[in-house]
Amino acid sequence: MAPFPSDTRWAAIGDSITHAGWYIHFVHFYYMTRFPKQNLTLFDRGCNGDAAWQIPARYPYDITPIHPTVATIMLGMNDGGLVFYTTPPEKANWPEPLPQLKQKAIAGYEKSLRALVQKLLADKINVIVLTPSPYDDTVKASTVNGVGYNAALVEIAKLAEKVAHEERVPVVDFNGPMNKINLEHQAKDPAFSIVGSFRIHPGPKGHLIMAYLFLKAQNVPVDVARFSIKGTDGTVAHANNCQIDQAKVANGTLTFQYSANAIPFAVEHWYRDTLKWVPFAQDLNQEVFQVTDLQPGNYDVQIDGKTVLTCTAAELSEGVNLAENDKTPEYQQSAKVWHIYQQQFDNYSKLRDVVTQERAVVDKKIPRPLTLEQLNPILDAMLAAHTGKPDETKIKKQVDDLRELKTKAPEMQSQIDKALEEARAAAQPVPHTVTIAPATATAATETPKA
Repeated sequence: MAPFPSDTRWAAIGDSITHAGWYIHFVHFYYMTRFPKQNLTLFDRGCNGDAAWQIPARYPYDITPIHPTVATIMLGMNDGGLVFYTTPPEKANWPEPLPQLKQKAIAGYEKSLRALVQKLLADKINVIVLTPSPYDDTVKASTVNGVGYNAALVEIAKLAEKVAHEERVPVVDFNGPMNKINLEHQAKDPAFSIVGSFRIHPGPKGHLIMAYLFLKAQNVPVDVARFSIKGTDGTVAHANNCQIDQAKVANGTLTFQYSANAIPFAVEHWYRDTLKWVPFAQDLNQEVFQVTDLQPGNYDVQIDGKTVLTCTAAELSEGVNLAENDKTPEYQQSAKVWHIYQQQFDNYSKLRDVVTQERAVVDKKIPRPLTLEQLNPILDAMLAAHTGKPDETKIKKQVDDLRELKTKAPEMQSQIDKALEEARAAAQPVPHTVTIAPATATAATETPKA
């Protein structure tokens, strides 16, 4: 599977894991920092509670108008019939034998997924199928546990792969690798989970794993930049995705201009644990400085006059990866881009709330999209129908929340658009002056290997 080309319009179709999830934003951030001259437009098309059979109803107003060139489909968590696994036998009153109901749910996913894939392909939209992330029924937690539900998702994942193979579209497996990580760590710590104690929704660490799996499947470039230069005379042996200019050596100190075509993927400290579980840096985030032929000893790596690393000549000769070094101006630039971008996550989610809440109160036969003026009479009728009833307070809050979201939606979209423009501008690489000088410190610090 190839990386997204420039000017891709990506519709991320899914359920709540996509609706408020981070994995699509991590992928978007990778493209923003690794391909700063390209333009990837992301459309979050996740909806809380969605199953594959529900997508056709919103397809005409939620997917068609955005004219995507590619669509990812991550569904399944709501398709396998979790209620069949969490309802105590004494409270169950199933219309058919339970095993039959479970298999019908799984078979329904295959039929609906195939229809969706075929619809997208017929509309000349490239498709990538994603298997559902795991339901963590093995973590030690106090929440209700639908034991056996992830086994159902494993069946669903196999069907996703089957449909993708038969329809000749790519597929990326999230369930298998994520479940493997869970089980390996739960063998040591039963409370460990990349999904969380609620068992369904991965946290940011789990979403970064999903982004890693997706990007790895796309065969995206490993290198932010990579070069090799001689410390004796400044001769450049090779330079990948960067340019080295004005190299000179004086008094044992090497100085040169470093201009990369990308900036690293900044991973914030509070979810850096993910880097222990998948080889993200090794496979996707390499900014390698290699300096050969130096005299033995310790050296300071300085960028724009600031020491970012002290290491040995042997380590520099092997190559050091600075992509995760938060002292470098490149990393700090990337962190700024992420900060600008992630501040809009709440707006992304609330815009999807508009769609899910509107769908809950508006007859599916009524054409969408609806303006607030068109929606208000429907909401007024809904309030009138529940006046004096036990659920009046609940319905009023639902109506008020939807009206507020609908009112604020244009401004939220404007804020997102403005932030994206600012983030893209902030992601443009800038030249740096690099100095490799005999260290002023007495000992080398631990150095990340390339």
